[in-house]
Amino acid sequence: MLIKKHKSGGFSMLEVLVTLVIILLGVLGMAGMQMLAINNTQIARTHSLAAILASSLTAEMQANQPYWSTSTTSGKVSGVSAKDWTNTTLGDSTLNGLSTDCTAGTCAAAEMAAYDLKAWGANVATLLPAGAAQVACNGATPNVCTVSVSWNEKNVALHNMAAGATVSGALATGTIQSQSYTTFANIN
Repeated sequence: MLIKKHKSGGFSMLEVLVTLVIILLGVLGMAGMQMLAINNTQIARTHSLAAILASSLTAEMQANQPYWSTSTTSGKVSGVSAKDWTNTTLGDSTLNGLSTDCTAGTCAAAEMAAYDLKAWGANVATLLPAGAAQVACNGATPNVCTVSVSWNEKNVALHNMAAGATVSGALATGTIQSQSYTTFANIN
């Protein structure tokens, strides 16, 4: 009886290298998608913070109806990072001149409005990248106040670099986009 010996062979070096290249491309693709996911999470966080900040000021306006129901306050709110409300500058010269700390005691309606705006402006500057804000009230009945928050965000994008393509324009990686969020407070 004749027994055939079957020679077992292993993987060739070329097969191993091709497998490693395929695995490496998959890992790089996953890393790129992870980077994009982290960036999108940061963008969503910033958008949520802007909405919360704008809504918090409108709630403070509703709580201080004696001042805001007839106010014609209008102008920028320029806070300084570090949450120091005393360094916040208001576009309204009357409110800007008031500097009473309303957490320490009782305040008049205008003093409370100035304190609220200054503390809020410091939070906008601290929590949002290049954060800026603006408030404008029409003074009519009902008084409608527009609260706007703006900030900058940096883009991260996935590119098809294998095809030799270069991406440019507003959505290219590294470009900075100015974003804004606006809400309205209807104060009776």
